[in-house]
Formats: sequence, structure tokens, C-alpha cells
Amino acid sequence: MSVVSRQSKCAVRRAWFRAFAASAAFCALTLAASPSSSSAQDAAASPPSPPPSVSSPAIPAAPAFLDVTVVDAATGEPVPYANLVLLDSRRGFLGSPLGAFHLEVESGALRVRVMHVSYVASPPIELDLAPGERRAERIALTPHEHVLPTLEVSSQAKPSPRVAASGVRTLEPDELATIPNLRDDPFQMLRILPGVAADDVGSEFHLRGGGIHETLVRIDGMEVRQLFHGRDFGGITGIVPFGVVDQVDVYLGGFPAEYGGRLSGVVDLELKGTAREGFHMKSGVDAVSARVLAEATGKKSTTFLSVREGYLDRVLDLVQEEAVIQPAYRDLLLRSVRRPSATQSISFNYLRSEDHLFFEDGTERHFVNADYIDNYAWSTWKGTIGTRVAPSATVYGALSRQLRSVGFDGRDDHRLSRAGSRLDVAISATDAHLVKVGGQFERETGSTSVRSEEVVSIAADGSVQTLSGYEGKDEIDRAAAALYLQDEWRPVSSLAFGLGIRASTDSDTDEVRWNPRASTSWQMGRGWTLSGAWGQYDQAPDAQISDEPDLRLTSDRASWAEHVVVGISKAVGSATFGIDAYEKDSYRLDGLVERTREGEVQREVVTRGGSNGLEFYAQRTSPGASWWMTYTLAKSEWGNEDRTFLRDFDQRHSFSLANTLRVARNWDIGATYSFRSGHPYTVQSWTRDAEAGVWLLTEGPQNGSRLPAYHRMDLRLRRNFRFDGWKMSVYAEGLNLTNHDNVLWYSWGFERDEAGVRPVRSERNGMPALPTLGIEIEF
Repeated sequence: MSVVSRQSKCAVRRAWFRAFAASAAFCALTLAASPSSSSAQDAAASPPSPPPSVSSPAIPAAPAFLDVTVVDAATGEPVPYANLVLLDSRRGFLGSPLGAFHLEVESGALRVRVMHVSYVASPPIELDLAPGERRAERIALTPHEHVLPTLEVSSQAKPSPRVAASGVRTLEPDELATIPNLRDDPFQMLRILPGVAADDVGSEFHLRGGGIHETLVRIDGMEVRQLFHGRDFGGITGIVPFGVVDQVDVYLGGFPAEYGGRLSGVVDLELKGTAREGFHMKSGVDAVSARVLAEATGKKSTTFLSVREGYLDRVLDLVQEEAVIQPAYRDLLLRSVRRPSATQSISFNYLRSEDHLFFEDGTERHFVNADYIDNYAWSTWKGTIGTRVAPSATVYGALSRQLRSVGFDGRDDHRLSRAGSRLDVAISATDAHLVKVGGQFERETGSTSVRSEEVVSIAADGSVQTLSGYEGKDEIDRAAAALYLQDEWRPVSSLAFGLGIRASTDSDTDEVRWNPRASTSWQMGRGWTLSGAWGQYDQAPDAQISDEPDLRLTSDRASWAEHVVVGISKAVGSATFGIDAYEKDSYRLDGLVERTREGEVQREVVTRGGSNGLEFYAQRTSPGASWWMTYTLAKSEWGNEDRTFLRDFDQRHSFSLANTLRVARNWDIGATYSFRSGHPYTVQSWTRDAEAGVWLLTEGPQNGSRLPAYHRMDLRLRRNFRFDGWKMSVYAEGLNLTNHDNVLWYSWGFERDEAGVRPVRSERNGMPALPTLGIEIEF
């Protein structure tokens, strides 16, 4: 083939792709608002450009993106307001109070240097960035060894609100993008942290021995309660896609007064607010879902549109034959962020989640047929007043509809709506004090329709009432309010204190609850940091369904908890090693525990609970390789004054390892391995009553035994291809590579043989070995 013909065909292919990209951009922009109308007006006012000549210059290469974090080499703490210089262009940039830079630079080779008045400047760092590549670098600066005798040099950075917080972990999705994550779920990242217990199939998680309903989850300032698709299976995947999350802060315990309303912990998701200028789209498909993410950025605004649909039912039909499992889900997220000035930003978010679930395995109590639709809309304004006041405000509304048949006779339908607002104001009273004050008000209305064999109701005074064969409709109208005051104080650069108090009330209990909290952090030098926290926490009453489909539990009283956390860590270069010890005691923790003895059900009402443990962790982040290694020794219990039982999700021993490795410029590998003790379960046995001709169930001590140990290894291999203006990523993912049969639970059924009918136990196992392929295209 001649050179001319090859060039002609390449030109035709480029013209075809550009026409296709222009058409796709036009269609997507009709869905998302134009980022800046002024840009279009300016373009219309300018004279038309002359047609290009044959000798027109080449199209400039696409820019690259550089994210730099500057830390103290001795302590690992961020270095605020550092200076970064591009040596070849002599351009300079000022870092954020958290030592971060987010830069758009020209692709290709460049040299950078980081400087700060209190540190030794870094040597020139040479980088080679491909067009469109986003590179994350962590640069450690060494403090000056000399001390000025008469002049004290201090940074004007305002103290971070998390300086004295104990147990907070920050996860960056960009650093964990290679971790095996078949369901595109940001909550899957929590599995790599110490103190986090999760199921094999589901995405639901437990923070340091707390129930899923005891954890506060906020997304861009709004509390979201229905977090998962497939909630009847422990959550198949989160309703927020991984690609729109910018940062995840996880408070495992001892969280500050800014957060409240839950007993156990906090997960705070921050959504992306900026993107590359212009219009960009990313689409992907794999074995369980298809997804599209469109981004449009102008001078003062950015718009995100994410659409995702899951078809996990097709995979489940292939890997198991014991039950009919048909989970189908889809979600849509529209996010628009506008920056009217350099000191203000306004975001609007709309999130819609839809689910349909059908499950049947021949056991009456396991039958589920449900439809869920949840809509969330909220807007957040952030700004600064002068140099020392930073307010933020959020208004929100949510509408949830549920139609749920559970068991063959049970019913639980509801239609609930809630609306509220929250205001937070951060005031830098002095360079050593950061005071935060704020509050929240919320009202929830709606109705619930319930049909259940039994309902157990716990009154405000702790008395218990049981109703059999209950069927009715309840109207809901409740209000809740909270106020908090929080002070972060640094008397010296190495010592920080956090003090706070939170007051809350609700119309269900008509009582005011006060929660004091305190924390401290001491940087002892040579990379060592000692931290601790104490606090009291409350949770308003919330109706919930117990594990048994024919039993409903309601409570009219608030729950209480007390946390004590102590930790020590050591920073060694870009790695951190640490140990945390914690204890959580819960009071008025309502629940039910059942046990069957010779066919008769015995019931214990739960009134208290608690958890304690030791966590060992090691973590390192670098451009070439990042990893987490954790081990947790813990116990989670609940019960009453007479007896104590292990909670269903208790994990006595838990070990996890997560690693991401860039093996070449366009190749990377992510791997995770986890091992844990089996979950507690209750041993069941059957005896035959010869006179009545029936089999009677007898159970051993509640959660007195454990399932076999659990272990699983996942692996993802990704290859990136870069073309003229667009990028493609192809990845192969293997789940449970060892094909270990992880037992989720035991179930019983009756089989007929020559001697008659007899009970037979079977295993319900988790995810088998599952290889998958996926592809993502971005332009």
C-alpha cells in the first residue's frame, strides 16, 4: 500500500472520529446546562476565523494534570502554603492550607521544585506527563536544622478542623482507581481500612463494631440514609458512582461535634467540583453494569452527569442454581458547581436511585419481592468573609418510596419525605484557634403500611409490648434539630486539642440531649504522633426491621454511646505505621435476639451493647506504588443485664492487604487480599416427635458458634491506550481467585427418602471465582 493511500485512510478515520465526537458532545450538552453563557456570547461577537491553510500549524497537545501533596518529612503532616515552581517556564504556584496543588500543565517533560521558608527546598524533580494524564506526586520537605534565636517564623495557615481528630482516615479515589472494584462502588474502598467489617457479596459495612444504621454518611453536606442498591442482600453497590467522588473521610470513632445523630462512626464523601476545561465523556461496560459520565467545564462552572445501570442478575444466574436472584438497579446523578467569585461556590445535586429485587430459594422466610425509588436534591453554598470566616450552608429534600413483600405474608410499604437545612461557620479566631459553630433542622413526614406476624414495641421507659398478627398504617410526622460548638486549639505547633459540645432534640422523645467531646494530638518528634479522643453520642429512635421477615421491631427511645480512642503512629518517609485501641459502650441499644427450643421461640430484648479492639495498620502512598496492610483484633457484643451475645457481624480476627502498582507507563495492577474469622451463627438441630409426627427445631446458644474462616483474593490488571484526543482503558479482573467456598450461612430443608421426610442442611456460599473483562473510553 502506498504512503499516500495510508495517509488518506488515516485522514478519513480522524475525520470520522471527530464528527462522531462532535455529535456526542452536542447530544450530551443538550442534557447538561452550558457551563458559561458568556463564552458563547463572546464567540458570537468575535469575527469568523479564516479557513485553515495547508500549512497551518499542528494542533497543540492536550494538557496534563498534576496533583502534588507537600508533607513534612519528619512528621508526615501537610506543609501549608508551600511554593511550587515550574523551572522551565518559571511559573510559580501557592499551595493550599493542606499542602495541595491541583495544576493543569503542558504535557511532556517538565521539572518542578517545591520550596517553603521553614524547609529545605526540594531538588529539581523531573516528570514526563502524557497528554491527558493525571499524575499524583507526594513531596516530602526536610525542616531547617538551624534555629533563629530572636526571630520566630510561623506559617499563617489556619489550623485544620481535623488536626486533633482521632481515627480519621482519608481515602483518595484517584490513588485507589486500580483496586478491584467490579461494581464501581466508592464504599468498596472502605474494606481496606482497619476496623471495617463487610460481607462477601454486599457493600454494607460496620465501623468498629457498630451496625450499619449506627453510621452517619454524608454526601457533599447531606445525610443519605439509603446508600445501597440491593439493600435486602446487604447492599450490592452504592448509589453514588465511584467516578464522581473526590475524597472520602472516614471517622471510625471519637468523631468531633460537627458530626452527630449516630452512635458509631462517620463517612463523609466529597464529590468532585472541578474537571478539565471543555467537554469530556467517559463510558464503561463490564460484566455487571454499564455507565456514562459526562463533564462540562467553563470559566466559572462545572457540570457532571452520571448514568449507570446494573445487570448483576445475569451473572448470578450463571454462577448459582440454588435460588432465583434477580436484582436490577439504575441511578442518575446530576451535579452542577458554579463559582461566581474566587471566594464562593454553589453546587446543586440531584440523585435518583431505582431498584427492583426478587429472591426465592424455596424457604418461606427468604422470599423477597421489592421495589425501591429514592430521590435526593440538595444545594450547598460555600464562601469566605474576609480572611478568617468561612461559612457554608446546605438545603436538602428527599423522597423515598418502598413496596416490599417479605416472606409469603409479610408486607412493609412506605412513602417518606424529609426536608431540612444545615449551617456551618468556621471562624479563625486567632492563628491558634479555629472555632466552628453550626446547626441543623429536619422534618420528616409520610406513612408506613405494615403486615407482620409479630411486632415488638419498646416504649420510652423501656417497657416492651408484643402484638401478634399486626396489620396497620402509621402516619409519620417528626422533627429534629441540633446545635454544636467546636474549638480546635494549638497552643504550640506540636500539640493540638479539640473540644466540642453538641445539643440535639427530636419530637419523638421531646428531650434535649447534650454530647460533650474532646480529642488531642501530640507530635512527639521523629515522626511519632500520639492521639486520643473521648465523646458521648446519641441517636434518635428509628423504626427498623429485624433479621426475621415476620418480626418487626419499633422503639420510642433514643440510644446513647460513649467512645474512648487512643492511638500512636510513626511516619517513615511516605509510609505510616500505627496502632489504635478503642472501646465503645452503648446504652439503651434496642434490639431482639431469638432462640428456638423444641419448637418454642424464646426471645431476649437487647438493652445495651459494646465493642472494643486493637488495630494495627501500615500505609504508604507514592506515584509508583501505594498499599494498605491492616490487622484488627476486635469483639462486638450486645445483650441485657442477664446475658450477652455476639453481634451477627462480629469479626474476632481480620487481616487485609491492598496494593496498587504501576508496572509500566500504561500498565498498572491492583490487588486485595482479606482474611477474617467466620461470622457467628446459631447451631440448629432437629428431633422428631413420634407421637405428633413432626420435626422440632432446637437451637444452641445464640451466635455461639462460628462459620469457617473467610479468605478471598481479587486482582485487576489494566492497560491504558492513548490516541489523538481520546483514551481507552481495558482491564481484566478476577474475583476470589483461589475459588474458596466462603460460607455465608446454613439453611435447612426437608427431603424425602425411603425412611420418610428428614431435615437436610445446605451451605449458602459467597462469590465464586469470577473472571471478568471491562473497557472504558474517555475523550
